[in-house]
Amino acid sequence: RLCSSEFLGLYQKFLKNNGIIHLKTDSPELYHYALGLARENDLEVILNTENLYNTVSLDEILGIRTFYEQQFIQEGKNIFYLKFRLPSLKIIYEPRESDYQKDNHFP
Repeated sequence: RLCSSEFLGLYQKFLKNNGIIHLKTDSPELYHYALGLARENDLEVILNTENLYNTVSLDEILGIRTFYEQQFIQEGKNIFYLKFRLPSLKIIYEPRESDYQKDNHFP
């Protein structure tokens, strides 16, 4: 996925130092993986929520719902959101699987 350590390494090449990464997804697995990635690498998490449209006061941009988000919301799925800073010179490591699954009831 586009938030793996490999992709974050690519993003570091063109983002400003401490650039902001935004992840919006209907996938709890992707969200928890990305959160584990941020925690493993001591990246500053600015905002994270498991239910974006019911827990956070949204700005004009973040409040935009895509076609697919609207479909997922109608199906009763949550939209997960994670916002964190990415330092330019930090080496990014993959989280251990147990770090992002232990609190999330995944098999």
